Amino acid sequence: MTTRAREKKSDTVTIKEIAARCQLSTSTVSHVLNGQSGRYSEDTAQRVWRAIRELGYQPNHIGRMLRKGNDWLYGALVPNLANVFYADFVHALDIALQSQDRLLLTVSVGDTLELQQRTMKNMNGAMLAGLVLIGSTAQELHQIVTLSHRNTRLVFVNRGTTGLYANYCGVGIDNFGAGKDLAVVVRRGGRRRLALLRGPDFSYASRQRYEGFLAGWVDHGPDVAIVYDATIRLTPDAGFAAAQEAVGQNPDVIYCGNDMVALGVLEYCATHGIRVPDQILITGFDYNSMTQVLGQRLMTVAQPIDAMALTVAEWLSMPQPEQPVHRIMPHRVVLPRGWNEGPGATTRES
Repeated sequence: MTTRAREKKSDTVTIKEIAARCQLSTSTVSHVLNGQSGRYSEDTAQRVWRAIRELGYQPNHIGRMLRKGNDWLYGALVPNLANVFYADFVHALDIALQSQDRLLLTVSVGDTLELQQRTMKNMNGAMLAGLVLIGSTAQELHQIVTLSHRNTRLVFVNRGTTGLYANYCGVGIDNFGAGKDLAVVVRRGGRRRLALLRGPDFSYASRQRYEGFLAGWVDHGPDVAIVYDATIRLTPDAGFAAAQEAVGQNPDVIYCGNDMVALGVLEYCATHGIRVPDQILITGFDYNSMTQVLGQRLMTVAQPIDAMALTVAEWLSMPQPEQPVHRIMPHRVVLPRGWNEGPGATTRES
């Protein structure tokens, strides 16, 4: 490398400097970098690549993706990245898209209609090849439709296949069936007094899980009682706060809308000397990475996060199908340590 090249730092070299070294226009250098072979000669290409090596030029792939837009840029909308399931899924999807040299922009839209509407308005102006909606609500769907008319591929995660969602590609588990399977395993363990800490009704997944669990709970005998029922936010703080009143009703099982709530209830029980799952069984949903480490005493439902993310990445890389594609992925009930294993359940690994 020449002395002049050593004086340059790779992160400060620009296309303009490459063009000046080669005595070419910046547009010609750009054509070479982008492989547009019909716009330059072989000799020109050799000159450009020689200058690139000598100056230590490093192209800004992210910037180029952003400018190119439609072929490289994808979006993911989630209600709240503090929910570890969403963070786990976005991480898996990001890795899958990176392997295809694609860029994922993740936006947390919040859990209010006002925030969702504002975000969707901003996303309508973005140059996106595809948009993944994780945990989105029907309240925002009418705005999403405008994106589909702009040739933006839409994929829903855990949104179901009925109603307006039937018109778009979607992947997820059978939330109703998973909730019912969870209740069956709980009842086989002899639990009879149920406290419910369910998620908000506007959430399709929360509603389906709750209804499925109730169906499984009632189907397995009349000698059961619901001693407490509350709708709460799906956060550990909300779970901890609701646990005091729920525990006061002497339940032997507390159903939680997701693992984040369950971890909050677990913390309450730990601070008040309540043995889990011996005295009170706590159930969650998702089996996120935090639960795998901290929630060893929870019963929960595992979603195949990596497989779901790979499916979404595969769909995004393909042309828009003529007919929407829907894929229901398998789920499994994960038992707490020390629980007697029942049919359809999976014990934790040691």
